[in-house]
Amino acid sequence: MFRLEQSRSPEDLRRVVHSLVEWLKAPDEVGLRRDFTTWLKRVLLPARIPRVEFLEATELQEVESM
Repeated sequence: MFRLEQSRSPEDLRRVVHSLVEWLKAPDEVGLRRDFTTWLKRVLLPARIPRVEFLEATELQEVESM
């Protein structure tokens, strides 16, 4: 979460999200993936990229591809 908040460029943010996807790819991490996805699309991304809606993302991998 710290690395996500400290990322300064879109490329930095993309790298951190990719690392997070890899770290949380185990099936038993589904709840944590969902929580990060919700936080990213409701808090971090709207603050970084105003006027863009991210509501369609339901999985962390979808956030990564955005």
